[in-house]
Amino acid sequence: MPRERSPNRYRAFEIWRESKGEISNREIAHQLGISEKTVGGWKAKDRWIEQLNGVLQTRERSTPKRAGAPKHNQNAVGNIGELLYKTPTPSHTVSFAGSSPTMRTRCL
Repeated sequence: MPRERSPNRYRAFEIWRESKGEISNREIAHQLGISEKTVGGWKAKDRWIEQLNGVLQTRERSTPKRAGAPKHNQNAVGNIGELLYKTPTPSHTVSFAGSSPTMRTRCL
């Protein structure tokens, strides 16, 4: 069972919120008689700035993560990522009779 949070943690946030984020970690620590680093850790872990602005972010990505390995990765042979980034090479081209010189080769 986890330890109960320190009451100073709640007090530190209240002091910071009442000052609208203007007070320094050092001043909060001095008022509560604790370490400045402790206040900084609480501030980061509890996301005080996001709470003050009312913008609590989810852990959702803004852009979807691409599947597969990076382009030209030798370990990606046969993976979907390798197929997405495949560039045409002479071994993958076919000539079409009667086509114009600019359209003579096409990627399969």
